[in-house]
Parts: sequence; structure tokens; C-alpha cells
Amino acid sequence: MAAHSWPSRAAGRGVRRLAVGTVLAGVLFALAPASPVLPAAGARAAGTPTRPPTTPAQPPTMPAQAPPGTVTRTSEYLTDAQGRVLVIHGPTLPAGAAPGDADLAAWVDAGFSTVGVTVPVTAAGGFPDPRPGAGSSIAGDPGLAQAAAVVRALTDRGFRVVLRVVPLPGGAAAPAAALTAAVGRLATAFRGTGGLVGYQLTAAEAARAPGAAAAVVAADPFHLLWRERPAPFDPTATVAVNDPAGYLTGWAGTGDGAVAALTAAADGNQIGWLYPVGAGGAPGTAAFPAALARPYPIAVAGDLSDFGVDGAGTFTLRYATTLPVGKPAPGGLLTAVSLPATAYPTGYQVQVTGAKVLSRAGSGLLCLAAEPGATAVSLTVTRTPSGQAPAPPPAAGAAACPAVAAAPTTGAPAVAPPGRDGKAESTSYDPLLWALPLLGAAGMAALLGVPFLRLRRLRAGSRTRAAASPADADAEADGDDGDGDGDGDGDGYAAGGDGHVDDVYADGGHAVAGDSSRPPSTPGGRHRATRR
Repeated sequence: MAAHSWPSRAAGRGVRRLAVGTVLAGVLFALAPASPVLPAAGARAAGTPTRPPTTPAQPPTMPAQAPPGTVTRTSEYLTDAQGRVLVIHGPTLPAGAAPGDADLAAWVDAGFSTVGVTVPVTAAGGFPDPRPGAGSSIAGDPGLAQAAAVVRALTDRGFRVVLRVVPLPGGAAAPAAALTAAVGRLATAFRGTGGLVGYQLTAAEAARAPGAAAAVVAADPFHLLWRERPAPFDPTATVAVNDPAGYLTGWAGTGDGAVAALTAAADGNQIGWLYPVGAGGAPGTAAFPAALARPYPIAVAGDLSDFGVDGAGTFTLRYATTLPVGKPAPGGLLTAVSLPATAYPTGYQVQVTGAKVLSRAGSGLLCLAAEPGATAVSLTVTRTPSGQAPAPPPAAGAAACPAVAAAPTTGAPAVAPPGRDGKAESTSYDPLLWALPLLGAAGMAALLGVPFLRLRRLRAGSRTRAAASPADADAEADGDDGDGDGDGDGDGYAAGGDGHVDDVYADGGHAVAGDSSRPPSTPGGRHRATRR
């Protein structure tokens, strides 16, 4: 009985080893796609914004970090997550306006990067749906759901968004407590929204609700509150400020003269603007003056010195390659400049020092990267006497730079495509990307090789013993050295093995190394149970 129990144990042990090796290998293969050193399939495209909530009645949980595309403030500049200086240009929509595809395309063609969305609040502090015929109910704040839909349409095309809170037209102003609570609910609903510049209050609302800033901070630690007030350089103009940064939101007068004065004042003070537009001829559209489509830096990878455009359409930009936070801009961080077709109907030509143009020729979005070692960049863009107008980018903002990148020249290093917000991501291969998979493969080979080699040896030994004739066994017995194993070596182990029962038995735990009718002392049936 003992002679047959040992082979079963040994064979079971070998099978278990093989099974464990196979299971571990399968686990390693299953975990491989989730490895941090291997690129994950289906990764989110760069620049894809976080979706705003569609049901503000169920506020989203507090995100662990700022949503992608969030705008912050560094000293007197609006900045993005990479520290680039942002200059915003775009329209502010009236309450209830829902831009269509034609509007979005026209704004991209004009080079706009940001859109203001007006959100009216009632005297009771509720947000009604401002669309015509939507009713006056404020239960559940339906106006926030309507605003979320507009924000989603804008951010899907690359626009950043400002949410501007105003009193409901024809209604009374909300008292301080109600307005503060309303701003807090607005911030709670949109705190996880990507591409948000922040929340904007009119001068009257900001004065009436001084606690609104604290309400925003408590509900949304990522986005800023901007409060309107008279511009310090012209009391008839209006700026939205988060001290000391700001942007223009209004100018006295109407017509081309007012537009020219607003844009000139913004360029002269190195700030952006949002221009209030009225509803167009078709429902849901918004018209804007053609003069608003002008060249300007959307994002600057450095400390802005000055920019502007003269009457001949010549645009100039100068900046240092040190970011406003005081650190050098990392290599590959892009500067994006809007050159709309309206401003350059016959094309443009570029002169630049300290940087290299990475966008293709004739693109309406000019993308630059500072040369290694450069401390300052100077750009001049002039109109060409004849030629083709610039082609608009596929989306708004600096994040569209990869889509307009020029093909690399032979022998030139490929430009790293920027990630979200245009941050350059290296395309060089870290040694870990190939070393770790190779080490993993070697480990799995070693893990699986042990049981396979042992099985191979078992089967080879079993076949040799099965082929041994009785005459061979008698010859072997004649050479017995007195240790009882009959191999003449005096070691006490059966010939053809290493002293382990696993070397004698294989094939599912059945004895194959001899005739089972032999006594245990014969070489074909000897095993460790016979040792003394």
C-alpha cells in the first residue's frame, strides 16, 4: 500500500506546481493592461473637458483635484494648470441663448477662446429656465440644468466658460442671504466642470452680497469669483476682477468705435475681454461685430511683455520664457496665437526669434515652442499682399495645437503632442517601458520553466526505466555495493534519480518506471519509502 501512496503524492505535488505556475502567469497577463508603465488603450483624448452636471438637484461630489482646463490666477495674470498666461477673447451670451453649430463654428473661425454664459437669478434666490416659454418655476433650479447644457456644448468645442449671474430681467434683486446661497448652489453644481474660468457677478450683485466669495470658496475650491467694477483706466468701462487680475466686460457706446476702443484698451493693458452680444436673426444665434475677430495670444508660455496690432494688421508679441511663477517654462510648452482669416484675408508671414513655429503654414492657429536656451521670444506677423486666408483650427483654444501641427522635417525630432491644456507630453521612451515588460517575461518564463523541465525529466527517466530489461536489472543487482539500492554506488538511492520521489513517477501519479509486479527492492520499483 505504501508503495502506491507515495507515487500519488509526488505526482500531485508536480501537478500542483504546474497549476500554480499557470495561474500566476494568467494573473500577470491579466494585470498587464493596467500596468502604469504600459499605455492604456482608449485613453482620453487631450483637451477633453469634464462634463458639467445635467441634474444640479443632485450636486456632484467634491473632486480630488481641479478639473482639466481650470483657470487660476497668478499675480495679475489669468493662468492655466501649466502656468501659461491666458488672454481671453469672446462673446457674453444673453440669458437663454443656446448657440448652434453655426455659432460655434463662427466663433472658432474668429479665434475666440472663451464665452460668457448668463445665468439669471430671481428675488427668491432661485434659477429659473430663461428660455422663452419655459415657465417661471424655480423648483430644482432648472436654470442650472439649462446652463449646464450650454456649457457642455461650448467646452466640447474647446471653449472656456464664464458663468455670469444677473438679476432676472423685470424682477426684483435678490437680498444678500438669498443671493449668497444661490451663488453657493451654482458653485456646487459646476465645481467639477472642466474649462471653467469661474463665476462672475455684476457690480450691484457683488456689492449686495459680500459673502458670495466665501460661499464660492466653500462650495468650489478650484474656480474663482470675478466681480465687475469700473475699469481703473476708464471709469466708463467695466472690468471683472479677482484682484489683481481681470478682463474687460463692457465699454461705453456702441458700434465700431466702441469695439475699437474696447479692444485697444484691452491690448494696451495686456488683458482680455468678453463682449456682450445680442440675439441674432435666427433663434438661438448670437451676432457679434466682425472687428472682434483680431489677432491675439491665446496662451503664452512665459511672462508676457506686450502684444498688440496696428492699423495695417501687423501683430507683435514679446514675452520672456520664464513663467509668472518665476520658473522657466518647460521645454515643449506651447504658445498659441490666434490669426483669424478676417484679420489676414490674403494670408500672413511670420518673423520670430527665440522660438520655432510648430504649426503648419497658413493655419489660423499659430503655435510656437521656445528654442533651447532662449530667454525671450519676439514674434511679428504681417499681412501678405496676395494669397490664401488662414484655415481655421478644428476647435477653440490652445488645445487645438496638435491638430494644426506641421509634419516634422527629415532628421528633425518629432514634436511632443501637448496633453490637456496644451502641456507637452514627452514621446521619448523611458527605459522602464521596455525593461519592466522584459523582466516580467523573464520572471514568468522562470516560473513556468521549473515545472515543465521537471516533467520533462520525469518522463524521460520513466521511459528509460520502462525500457530496461530484466537482464539489465540482474546485471545491476550483481554490482550491488551493499547499500540496498543495487546501483553499486553506495549512496542508498535508486539509480537514475536524484533522491526525490518526483523523479521516479509521472503521468498522473501512476508508476511507469517498472513492472508493478516486482518487489520494491528491484530497480524498477524502488523509491524513498525503501530507504533505511
